[in-house]
Amino acid sequence: MPKKLIGPNSHVLEKNATSYAKFLSLHDEGCTVKEAARRLGVSASTIYRWQRGLEWDWFEGDGFGIENAIEALCYPERFEKDVFLIAVLEFMVWIQSPHLAVFANQNIAACLIAYHLEEGDCLTLADVPNESRKVIEEGINLYTVLRIVDASVDIQHPLYSEIDFNLDERSALFLAEICEFFISSAAHSKYGGKASKIATHDLISKGVFGASNVISKRTYDKLLVRRGASLPFLYASFYHSDIDWILNPAEENFVKRVNAIVTDPARVKHYFSVCKWVSGRLRDVLHKGTKLLEHLPQFPEDLSATRVEVTELSDLQISALNDWYLR
Repeated sequence: MPKKLIGPNSHVLEKNATSYAKFLSLHDEGCTVKEAARRLGVSASTIYRWQRGLEWDWFEGDGFGIENAIEALCYPERFEKDVFLIAVLEFMVWIQSPHLAVFANQNIAACLIAYHLEEGDCLTLADVPNESRKVIEEGINLYTVLRIVDASVDIQHPLYSEIDFNLDERSALFLAEICEFFISSAAHSKYGGKASKIATHDLISKGVFGASNVISKRTYDKLLVRRGASLPFLYASFYHSDIDWILNPAEENFVKRVNAIVTDPARVKHYFSVCKWVSGRLRDVLHKGTKLLEHLPQFPEDLSATRVEVTELSDLQISALNDWYLR
């Protein structure tokens, strides 16, 4: 579970996290660390310090955690009634930003606030159901409240703006396609049934995944490190489920779309059973040293994995892949 922004230096931590988020945007645009540092008016060492302090693991600490959230989504009867909603929102935040969890508590809390304001007709924390209220109280620290009530403070963003809710559908689909290619290409591998990350990027760079998805090797590697843990979940969502997890609490239909998930736990459990199978296949076809495998969440042991049909490679993909192996 991500560390909480509490204590006398939490306002400094929030400022650093905001600055680091700006760096990530510049880096995604192709800026080097040195160039991004210059544009932000800081040193490269400062950026590396932000990175060490802010890119925390969702699996650390004693908090609820993404793996517990998955268990709650698969077996809601094992938890308090309100936990299912909390788990839906936590997974929604995680799947969009598995690499940057520094604002997770705060953003899950903000999602709960947005939800209960509309759905529960709640005006105060006292009106919010107990389990949700605990999460909100833990996620919103007093420095944040002070900033809200202080008229002299210029609040430029809503509470949830720091999380990466800008994972657009095209980017999410591209990640799902990479996941599918990893699994499908293993059958054509010359490396003992193992998919090749390098070959995959070679095909991407040649436009086999579409002209709009041509990216550099550095961007590709960075994408897999930061968002690789979400690959099986995005793949299952796009190809084998009608559940949409790419939600934004700023959107008008946010509550309606959340309710579509919350009111159908059987569909949610089936989705995760597919994710478990896809995740297992990724572990089988990727080399053990592949970085993204380190951050794939574990699933409940008693959750059955549901096998799904994976689309075969196209003739163009097979031809391009064979050309790569013959180099």
